[in-house]
Amino acid sequence: MKKTIPTEYQSSIEKSQEPYRSPEGRDGITLRAFLIGTAASLLIGAGVAYADNFIRGSNLALDLGSPAALFLLFVLVVLLNPVLGWMRRTWYLSTAEISLVYIMALLATSVASMGLTPFLLAYTTGAQYYASPENRWGELFVEHVPNWMVVQDPLAIQYFYEGNPQGVSTIPWSAWIPALLAWLPFLIALYLFMIALMVVLRRQWMDHERLLYPLMQPSLAMVAQERGRLLPP
Repeated sequence: MKKTIPTEYQSSIEKSQEPYRSPEGRDGITLRAFLIGTAASLLIGAGVAYADNFIRGSNLALDLGSPAALFLLFVLVVLLNPVLGWMRRTWYLSTAEISLVYIMALLATSVASMGLTPFLLAYTTGAQYYASPENRWGELFVEHVPNWMVVQDPLAIQYFYEGNPQGVSTIPWSAWIPALLAWLPFLIALYLFMIALMVVLRRQWMDHERLLYPLMQPSLAMVAQERGRLLPP
């Protein structure tokens, strides 16, 4: 005998299996999620630079683990978002909004740490600073590097490696900005290429090989939501 689910229960079952949606159906990229993600990115950028270069403490954006982004996600879903939902239900962030904030935080950790910034700043100053008559870097390749590609101010380069002298607290931005702006088009093209490459490889990894991505499991568990609950399951 074939068993079927009664019609009166079928609709409620299907409704319970739908993904949680905020009251206004905010399941895409919203302005408030983008602003929160921007604030989180700025916080990570400043915090990682301060921790790595000033206090030399624990690595907040070490390799692929991204502890800083994961910690901010924990604070958002366990502390901030439940309080917002308790104060007013319309303030409660949806899964998609929290995911956007976390993705922006992940990208910020990669840019502020070993993914880009330390290497880029060294590339634009290292050859000039370490050039000496013994290694002959100046005549071998420094003089062949275009001026717009590297920092030209010797004092700015010296301050970068040795620190500002006593009484000098400002950063010579006028010496850094031209070189950083010159590298910007290449960096944008590089990141767009990497994103496109990930899109191409995604189908094989996710649909065919069914990779589990274990580093993402804690994040996926924290962004999950259940109907009627303010805390993640």
